[in-house]
Amino acid sequence: MVYLILVLAVLVVLFYFVPKRAAIILSVFAGIIAAVALGIYWQDLQEKKRFDQIEVNLSIEPDSCPDDKLLNTHIKNTSEQEIYRVHFYFNVYREGFSTAISRSYRNEVTVNKIIAPGNDYSTCTDLPEIDETIPRDELRFELERKRVWFEPPVI
Repeated sequence: MVYLILVLAVLVVLFYFVPKRAAIILSVFAGIIAAVALGIYWQDLQEKKRFDQIEVNLSIEPDSCPDDKLLNTHIKNTSEQEIYRVHFYFNVYREGFSTAISRSYRNEVTVNKIIAPGNDYSTCTDLPEIDETIPRDELRFELERKRVWFEPPVI
């Protein structure tokens, strides 16, 4: 806050004494700030595009998962890069309702399987604890946040 006040004070003084130079300096700084902001925005768009190429689907699969780990996590890599780790948060809802029903505010899963481009991977995990007794076919799983590592994680 103090720096902002100092910058504004310097600009006021510059505009008072040398308005033409101050306008040029202000234009250069505005251009630099705009270029940096545009670069950050572009990087965020590219990262989001890469993350969207990694599909994560959660479903209850009693046929392919054991009774103690009924939640099937299916990850599909449709990107052109190998992925090394996927970490995500999800929540459980009852079909037709908007309130989460799992006891945990967020349930998290980390999959450390290296998945080549165009391949997929499935694993079975524990179902989160649910507040009510609800038929399995009425459960809906939604991803809250996803993080993908396209390079080996640093330990």
